[in-house]
Amino acid sequence: MSMQSVPPRLKRTLLSRLFGGQRYQSMALPQFRWLLAGTGLAQVATWMEEVTRSWLVLQLTNSPVQLGILAFIRGISQLIVSPFAGPLTDRIDRRRLAIITQIMPASDALIVGTLVLTGQIHIWMMYPLVTIAGISGAINVPCRQVLVYDVVGPEYITNAIALGSVVSNISRIMAPVAGGVTIATLGVTFSYYTQVVFFILATGATWMLHPQLHAEPIREPFWTSIRRGFQYTRREPTIARLVL
Repeated sequence: MSMQSVPPRLKRTLLSRLFGGQRYQSMALPQFRWLLAGTGLAQVATWMEEVTRSWLVLQLTNSPVQLGILAFIRGISQLIVSPFAGPLTDRIDRRRLAIITQIMPASDALIVGTLVLTGQIHIWMMYPLVTIAGISGAINVPCRQVLVYDVVGPEYITNAIALGSVVSNISRIMAPVAGGVTIATLGVTFSYYTQVVFFILATGATWMLHPQLHAEPIREPFWTSIRRGFQYTRREPTIARLVL
């Protein structure tokens, strides 16, 4: 009997047992595996970029101040854009939004890598590129978090979030190491081009998603949604503490 002839529920049960029972039950869902692969690849590329950018800035300027300025630019970009990320995620096709916000940092990495290769890179060029990376990251993360529910539904959401956290932490640990090794052995340009490859693979995995759940489109005005978000945060002490 081929896997195509196996009933979907039985197939999920077999795959769930293959992946270790309750601990990995959401891995039995093919759509979640695509989502998890895309998330992991994108985060590896993002953490590699952190290491490579820092090394490049030190090479260009030998200035800790410039490192701080670029980190501030990225951080303030994320801070400003974050309140808009939720309403955007509620109104725009989430798969498409995730793809767009992965193409943006991929383009950044391609531009920087090419500028380094041709010897045309200057520190001022990093400011707008880091801003774009901060904006795309601020939108991509909540978008992918909502996609988890769209893909797995309420039955597997807790397990899926836990596995997503595992992948995030593994990426956070391993990607800077990979970035450092790549820089030391193959150079900054190759590191940036490697990031492009990871982002392209992440985009391909995201393209394969076909979420089963779709939230009803939001009818209220955009700014009303943002205001209601701040009001909710003020009303809920736990959420307020987390945000602070």
